[in-house]
Amino acid sequence: MTLHEGDATPWTLRPGKDPDLDPHYPGHGYTLIHDGDMIFERDVAVELRDGTTIYIDVFRPQAEGRYPVVLGYAPFGKHPHIEWDTAFPGADIPPGNSKYTAFEAPDPVTWTKAGFVIVNADPRGVRYSEGIAQFMTEQEGRDEYDLIEWLAVQPWSNGNIGTNGVSYFAMSAYQAAAQKPEHLKAVILFEALNDFYRDVKFHGGIPNYGMCHGWMQMTSWSKTAVEDMEAGMREHPTYDAFWTSRVADLSKFDVPVWLVSSWANAGIHTRGTLQAWDEVASTEKWIDLNARKEWSYFYQPEMVAKQMAFFDRFLRGNDSAIADWPRVSCQVRDRLKVNHLRTDTQYPLTGTEYRRMYLDAHTGTLDFTEPAQPSSRSYPAKSGNATFSYTFTEPTELIGPASLQLWMSAQGADDADMFIGLRKFDGDGNEVNFEYLGFFENGIVGMGWQRLSLRTLDPDRSTEAKPYPSFTDFEHVYNDEIVRLDIPILDAATRFEAGERLELDIRGYDQIAGAGMIPQHPENRNRGNHVIYSGGEHPSSLLLPFVPLAPGA
Repeated sequence: MTLHEGDATPWTLRPGKDPDLDPHYPGHGYTLIHDGDMIFERDVAVELRDGTTIYIDVFRPQAEGRYPVVLGYAPFGKHPHIEWDTAFPGADIPPGNSKYTAFEAPDPVTWTKAGFVIVNADPRGVRYSEGIAQFMTEQEGRDEYDLIEWLAVQPWSNGNIGTNGVSYFAMSAYQAAAQKPEHLKAVILFEALNDFYRDVKFHGGIPNYGMCHGWMQMTSWSKTAVEDMEAGMREHPTYDAFWTSRVADLSKFDVPVWLVSSWANAGIHTRGTLQAWDEVASTEKWIDLNARKEWSYFYQPEMVAKQMAFFDRFLRGNDSAIADWPRVSCQVRDRLKVNHLRTDTQYPLTGTEYRRMYLDAHTGTLDFTEPAQPSSRSYPAKSGNATFSYTFTEPTELIGPASLQLWMSAQGADDADMFIGLRKFDGDGNEVNFEYLGFFENGIVGMGWQRLSLRTLDPDRSTEAKPYPSFTDFEHVYNDEIVRLDIPILDAATRFEAGERLELDIRGYDQIAGAGMIPQHPENRNRGNHVIYSGGEHPSSLLLPFVPLAPGA
């Protein structure tokens, strides 16, 4: 491995995997294909401002004309290289996508029929594109800026460019939009984290190596070299310039934007998408908060129609295309695949009231009043857990962020990794699960994480509902010291009927485990026992977002 001087700090490289060894790779070289009403140009060369050449695929309508352009920019490969049904069983992706559909990208056949040009890029250092691949950096944003401006002056372009696609296709737009390219007219942020450290690489300061390894395997196809994010995680365990340089300045992001994120994407995209909702400077913005699996939702015909309507408004100037859209669309989960819709002008929703519930370690319960006596509960750090529950007496909807103020000690250790879960149980005592990530159905109400030694909060950004750990310096504990952790629990929307129960689960290992599960945190700092304290001088508590029921609910 070698070191490369990046935008902010040196980063480690790994040699690229020869793309010609990828069995799905169609081979490199310019190709022109006429397929029905679509023209497909493969491996079109585009020169960036520093002389680096990258390659793009262009799909455009056969009929001559100038069309709006929808750009996809991600490091996975612009060609189709995933067999959805076999690679991700349970993803529930609707049938019918054409053979040209790349991983997490729009189907070119569907979109060109609707009068759009679809462009998918291999960024710098990916596959045959020149240079060295780096991820979510300002350099990547400058490169995408150059490509946007190049696309705007092509003879088949009307000069209006939008970005679309799931996950990285959306994430890359943050840095590009912050560069303010003149011809970027609209962005769809469909599941888009913005902070690699907080959103996915280090949950609560705990490394998520389980997911990073698979991601690097997908992004290492290169004729040159790629940035080694696994090595970067080990070399940069705290929130330093290696990570902060990858967080786009959302105050510079001012183009119209539609944000889409699922409660199912806890631990990957949910936090970052909602941060963007709070912080982008765009005055024209909408958000769709749903309970669906991301790929299934993205490719549903009605969702594709909404994507096209959004671009009709901002790439074609059709003022009426989205005139009836609510600013906030929010699905509230009842049980697996059963949800109801709420709309609003703001998020968190109008009338949200944060109410504090106190843990009682003696009884294992949650209540709105502090326990009469202090108590504690202990469990083995590597294998045990502590639960606290509350049974609702009337229908209740919890919508928004939650937080746990936890007093604890790590007996026999100088550090601890805490994994927090909120779970729902029906009136018969059966756990109620929900859709989870792109292909699972064992999701829970909400999750949070916190490494004890990285517990210090950023006072300028923290609120009671959303604590904001700084993650900049380790602060270990000694002699079984009792400390307070303020742990953010990711946003969610869940309904409880009278007689149903909310359970707070505190443990030292992943809340959702099993083969193929992500995120995974296989390396943690737990040993000895965790001791949870409640009452008296150590009033551990859970802050929850209660929202008034909609009329007629």
